[in-house]
Amino acid sequence: MLAVVLSLFAFASPAEPATEGGQAGSVHSLLHEESADVFLGRVTLQQYLERVARQEWGGVRRLTHPKALAAMAARRNRGEENLAPWDDGALETFSLKATRSAAPGIVLVEVAEHDESAIYVLFKSNGSWRVGAKEFGAHLGDISDESIRSRYRGWVDHQALTQARRAERTARRPERTSQRHR
Repeated sequence: MLAVVLSLFAFASPAEPATEGGQAGSVHSLLHEESADVFLGRVTLQQYLERVARQEWGGVRRLTHPKALAAMAARRNRGEENLAPWDDGALETFSLKATRSAAPGIVLVEVAEHDESAIYVLFKSNGSWRVGAKEFGAHLGDISDESIRSRYRGWVDHQALTQARRAERTARRPERTSQRHR
C-alpha cells in the first residue's frame, strides 16, 4: 500500500522542463535572475529581430525609438549610408547572448547575427521598450555604462527615470512599522 501511494506521488508531481543547460527552469526563475526591465528589454529585442527576419517593417518601426528613426531619416537626407534594418537586407539567424542594464531605462543586449557580435541598446520611451542603437562588432564587456549614458542623453523619457528612482529609493528604505498601524 505504501509503495502505491509513493508511486502515485512520484507520478503526480509535475516535472519542470529542462532548459538548454540541462537544468530545470521556469519563467518564474528567470524573472528572479534578472530585473523586470532587463527581461522586458530582452523580450522586446526578440520581437524586433523576429520582425526583421520576417521583414515586417511596420512592426520594426513601431519597436524603434523615435530619436533613432529621426537620426536614420537625417542620415538618408544627407546621402550617408543608412543603417535602418529595412535597408540592410534579410536577417536569417540570430541568438541573444547576454543582457544587462546600463542605467535606469537603458538595457544592453549582446546578439550574434550573421556570425558576428553586435550590441543593441534599448531605451524605455513612452512606457515601453524601444530599440535605439546598434553597436557593430561589440561585446557586452566592451561598452561601459557611462559611455552609453553620455552618448544617449535624453533618450530615456522622464517618466521611466522617475519610476526607476522611486523603485531604487523603495528598495533601499528599511520597512517601517508605526505604532498606529499595528
